[in-house]
Amino acid sequence: GLLVPTLGQITIGGAAPRPETKAIVSYLPERPYFNQWMNAEQMISYFEDFYSDFDRAKAMDMMAKLNINPKAKMKTLSKGTKEKVQL
Repeated sequence: GLLVPTLGQITIGGAAPRPETKAIVSYLPERPYFNQWMNAEQMISYFEDFYSDFDRAKAMDMMAKLNINPKAKMKTLSKGTKEKVQL
């Protein structure tokens, strides 16, 4: 990183960061990192390939509950809806 630690420690849920702790951590950047030509369903496929424990059915259910059209292009969605898709 750019900064070198000088003091202290980082814990996630009381544990040191490790592969298992990623299950309880999310990162939502200010600027979207995905291609704007993708639709929401393609984003689900992207995350599914990236995370071995990703649950596609749960993600699709969450999008339905949030009234997000899976065929909607990311470039047409509001900032808030884009954030929901990323989460």
